[in-house]
Amino acid sequence: MKYIATRNGQELEFTIERHGGRLQARCGDRTYALDVVLVGDGDTFSLLVDGMSYDVVADVQREQVSLQM
Repeated sequence: MKYIATRNGQELEFTIERHGGRLQARCGDRTYALDVVLVGDGDTFSLLVDGMSYDVVADVQREQVSLQM
């Protein structure tokens, strides 16, 4: 699946795929190992990207999903 992220006003395109039970994200020539776990009330996730941990909150509005880190 392809996703668009905005960081500091710049749009970045990510491709996320499952490989052998693990998630992998690609952006340009970089590849990131991902691990995602749902926590709490159903809209908060723990995201591990190449060993760094982030809290992520999802806001679902019809067909659009916004994530805040």
